[in-house]
Amino acid sequence: MRITMNMKWLIPMAVVGLLAGCWNSNDPDPVVRTVKLYGTTVGNGTMGESVLVQLSPEDGSLLQTIGPVGYYVNGLKYDPVHNKLYGTTSTNDPVFPDGLIVIDRATGAGTPIGAGAGMKINNPTVSSAGEMFAWTEDSDDLVTVDTATGVATVVGDSGVSTYEHGIAYDNTGNLLLVNGDGEIYTIDPVSGVGTYTASIGQRAHHGDVHPTTGLYWGIDETWDSTPGPGGLRNLLVVDVTAGNIDTTLPTLDDLHAIAFFYD
Repeated sequence: MRITMNMKWLIPMAVVGLLAGCWNSNDPDPVVRTVKLYGTTVGNGTMGESVLVQLSPEDGSLLQTIGPVGYYVNGLKYDPVHNKLYGTTSTNDPVFPDGLIVIDRATGAGTPIGAGAGMKINNPTVSSAGEMFAWTEDSDDLVTVDTATGVATVVGDSGVSTYEHGIAYDNTGNLLLVNGDGEIYTIDPVSGVGTYTASIGQRAHHGDVHPTTGLYWGIDETWDSTPGPGGLRNLLVVDVTAGNIDTTLPTLDDLHAIAFFYD
């Protein structure tokens, strides 16, 4: 059954099993933790601001609707080093376009940090050292993002023409980009150059890597022919090394970005 934002009820919070593991292979102190999955809905002139939700990290179903962010979110990432949930805002946001915000996980409310030096940026991701990267749609390149000011700086020419993409660090420290056509690249965080590795032949945008399985989760649709509520979404669970889609999970209508979190 499809789960929509218009339902009058919320699925009871599932008891997510404790998983043994670490945030990534560089974590010096692996402990037993609970994996959580956050998401934000599409924000636009028809639907209004994005809404923060919590999804099941097992099947992508809605666990709870947390609250409105106050902005149009086009990228989401939890930073375990600084214990913050960050979002980037759409260039169409009427209040704070092309900016970096921090999102309250309890209420969903977003707080502006700063604009990205006039660049369109989305898909923030964070290294094991807490350094934030994102992607600029102005030149299709990797950028570093100052989490204190929101200022973005281009790393270098990626050599890749990108659209409707997702970027994320995997659990071994590789920076991945999944392009709109399903082509998968590793991105050098020093030079910004992209190297083709495989293809799934399908869009899987605004995603994140599961911190225990190492599989990339991305969203199959970004927009609908008729803007507004009711946009069907699936989460694609991808083995980026093999270039295979392991599982397709129906999820919340109008979901636009996701980020994993360890409790």
